Amino acid sequence: MWEASYIPSLSNTREIKMFPCEICRALTTEVEKLIKEGKSQVLHDLVELLCVISTDQEKNEICEKVLNEAVNIIIDLVKNGEELAPFCYAAMYCPS
Repeated sequence: MWEASYIPSLSNTREIKMFPCEICRALTTEVEKLIKEGKSQVLHDLVELLCVISTDQEKNEICEKVLNEAVNIIIDLVKNGEELAPFCYAAMYCPS
């Protein structure tokens, strides 16, 4: 079973206890919002930042290629009316 994670709040004055599924739902909601607002380039920009994983440029390029293809699939899903949150339920334990 998944355990809750402690996530610092934006105010840094307290921590919020969240289950991984809640984090997943929050992220998928924001991703859907970006795509629906026509801001999907932000997701590709994020891939570029995430893929600086090595001093080996070839590894970075492979990372970008794989993640950009995943982003393209997600964009297509959302544009075709699919919701992303159900993937969180399928992938992990979500408390009711």
